[in-house]
Amino acid sequence: MTPTPTVTATPTFDHFQCYETHRSSINLPGVSVADQFGPSTVTLKRNKRLCAPADKNGEDPTAPSHPGHHTFYTIKQTTPKFAKVRGVTLSNQFGTFVFDVTKPDRLLVPTAKSLTGIPPSLGVPMNHFKCYRVAGVKFRAFGLQIEDQFGSLTVDIKKPTHLCVAANKNNEGVVDATSHLMCYQDRIASGAVMHPQPAQIFTNNQFGTDVYPIFGPRDFCVPSTIQ
Repeated sequence: MTPTPTVTATPTFDHFQCYETHRSSINLPGVSVADQFGPSTVTLKRNKRLCAPADKNGEDPTAPSHPGHHTFYTIKQTTPKFAKVRGVTLSNQFGTFVFDVTKPDRLLVPTAKSLTGIPPSLGVPMNHFKCYRVAGVKFRAFGLQIEDQFGSLTVDIKKPTHLCVAANKNNEGVVDATSHLMCYQDRIASGAVMHPQPAQIFTNNQFGTDVYPIFGPRDFCVPSTIQ
């Protein structure tokens, strides 16, 4: 579906550039997650991405200095069985989209990051987001200029893949229930150069500490509103 030119105001929180990670499965069952689609119990499966706050096209030059990252875990919803939600309308800087929400399969977890050693716990409040696959919507954008804590990128956006909605994990509460992200598949633009990637990333979140390299980019997540 082609987005209409009508654009509503978007929330004032970060864009995120997400990089691929290669991690072992953790299989943590019994995680309670509630959002606007209802309560659920999920099993945390694998660290799939590290998402860094990012400045898109010079719109937020302070973003690369923000401390709050997200780890993108894959999940399996054990209860209840999720029923497809049709005709969700969402707006962001790229336009207004109507799509179907088909399956929950990821959880964004606030994460502290360092290049030099395991960091202390994240000291700023951030939402968890439960992320759902989307269907029935198409979008492409080329030559976006992305700056994050790892360097500068020029990326092309291929398609929207996930709607991420603010989630209450294990009854810990929600910072901003109106905050949503639409995550798009992105890749280095044709002819562009990938910035040098750090040899190791050190992370710390509610599910433990970790050390790993990053590969990517893979997803670009954009602040959005659901009408």
